[in-house]
Amino acid sequence: MNDSKKSGILVRNVFEGSPAQKAGVKDGDIIVSINNTPVTDWTDYVAIVKQGTPYDMEVLRSGRELLTLHVDTSGAPAEPKTEADYARIIAQIEKATGDKKVFDN
Repeated sequence: MNDSKKSGILVRNVFEGSPAQKAGVKDGDIIVSINNTPVTDWTDYVAIVKQGTPYDMEVLRSGRELLTLHVDTSGAPAEPKTEADYARIIAQIEKATGDKKVFDN
């Protein structure tokens, strides 16, 4: 089987300190399944992953190495609760996209 032909979700930016980063997910990885369920887009991902519930993620790295990573979201906040939480998220998005006016009012 040629793993480089697997479809999935391209990881463009792994946020520092996120459960994904702690599990070893890297920019450029391709997520091919969550808990043995194939994923082809972010709709699939969101339908499977539940905040606070650990899961196994199969990723294709460098187009040739298939890895299974355990992602533990139990310590991650379910949603931003304070202004500082929102500011941190906005800063991460701006860093990831290079856009300094992500939420310009």
